[in-house]
Amino acid sequence: MTSSTKHISRVAIGLLQDEFELCGEFQIFQGWTEVLRETGIELIVFGPSGRNLRASGFQCHPSGEPLIQKAIDQWTFIRVALGCAEEVDLLHIFLPTPNFLWIADRIKLRSGKPVLVHCIAEQATLSKEEWRRQLREAPRFHLIRWIAAHFLPVGRFLCDGYVTGSQVLSDQLKRLGCPEERVIVLPGPLPLEKPLDEVSKQLGIWVSERPTFVYLGHFLASKGVQPLIQSMTFLPFQIRLLLVWSGLGNRPRVERLIRRLHLEARIRIVDQIVHRTQICSRAVGIVTPFPMSYGQMSPPAVVLEAFRAGVPVLTSRIASLRELVNDGKTGCFVNPHNPKDIAAKMIFLLSQPDLIESMRIAQRQMFADMQHQIRPLDVYHRFMNTTRE
Repeated sequence: MTSSTKHISRVAIGLLQDEFELCGEFQIFQGWTEVLRETGIELIVFGPSGRNLRASGFQCHPSGEPLIQKAIDQWTFIRVALGCAEEVDLLHIFLPTPNFLWIADRIKLRSGKPVLVHCIAEQATLSKEEWRRQLREAPRFHLIRWIAAHFLPVGRFLCDGYVTGSQVLSDQLKRLGCPEERVIVLPGPLPLEKPLDEVSKQLGIWVSERPTFVYLGHFLASKGVQPLIQSMTFLPFQIRLLLVWSGLGNRPRVERLIRRLHLEARIRIVDQIVHRTQICSRAVGIVTPFPMSYGQMSPPAVVLEAFRAGVPVLTSRIASLRELVNDGKTGCFVNPHNPKDIAAKMIFLLSQPDLIESMRIAQRQMFADMQHQIRPLDVYHRFMNTTRE
C-alpha cells in the first residue's frame, strides 16, 4: 500500500432500492445526501432509473415487489454507476445486504475509481421453516431475498470502505471476509421533514385526543404488525393505535384481522406520506415488535425516527436494537411473539408519565450525539486517501 492525498470535490451517490420513500433505506440515503450537500461537495444522485430517484411519494405494492424489475435494476444500477464514474472523484453506493456486494465489486473493478459502500441490512440467517413462513406470507416480496441469500455471492470485498449502522452488521462483514480496517460503524442521518401538511396536522390532533400508540412501516410478518394488532384486545377501550403504512405488504389481510377482532373504532390506517415527527411526538409510544432481524435495517430507521421525535419506543431484542435501545431509559423491550406482553408494556408506559418524559429527554440527547458523529468528508478521506496496489 502507498498513501496519497486525494482531493474530493464531486461524488456520485447511488441507491439501489430507490422507489419507496417510506422505507428506511430511502430515509437514510436522503439523510446522507443532505448532510453531504452541507459540506459543499457537488453531488450526482442516481438510482437504477438514471440520474434521479424513482421515488414518487406513496406507492402501494400489496403483494410485494416486482421481482423481474428488481433483477433488471441490479444491472442497470451498475451501468448508471459506471456512467457517472468518469465525472467524479469517488462513488458512494447504498446496497441492502452483504449478498448484494457483488454489485459493488463489479463497479469497483470496471470504474477504476474509489468506491465506498453503505451496507444497510444483515445477511439473512433464517431456518427452512422461517423461510417457508415468510414466503407464504408475502411470496414476491421475500422471493428475491431468498434468491439473494441462497444464490448470490457475498462478494470479494474489493471496495475501499464499508459503512454500517451497527456493530452487529460490522462484525458480520468481518466474519464474511471484509478486512477490519475497511469497516466503520456510523449511525444513519435522517432527512429533514417535509413542511407540515394539513392531513398531518389533523392526524396529530387525533393522536393527542386519546392515548395513542403508533406503528410505522410495512404490513409484513417480519415487522410484527399482526401481534401488535392482537395486543389491542388486551387494552382498555380508550387506547388507540395508528398504523402508518409504507405501501408494502398485505393491507387486506391486516384489515380483515382488525374487523375479526372488532377493533375498527380503535385502529386507524394511514396510507400516504405524512409528517412523522408531528404525529409521533404526540403519541404515547412507537411500537415496533420485530420478530426477527431479517428484513430490518441494522439498526431500523424507525427507531432513529422515534429518538428524533422524542417518543418512547417499544421494540424487540434483536441484536442491532440491543446496541441502540437502553431498556427502561430510551425504550422498553417486548416479546414480539406475545400480544399480552406487548399490551402489558403499553399499559406500563401509560402508568409512568415521569418515565415517559425522561425517555423523551434521553432519546433526543442520544439522537443529537449520534448526528454529531456523521462527518462525510472524514469518512471519505479515511478510506480514499489510501491507494491499494
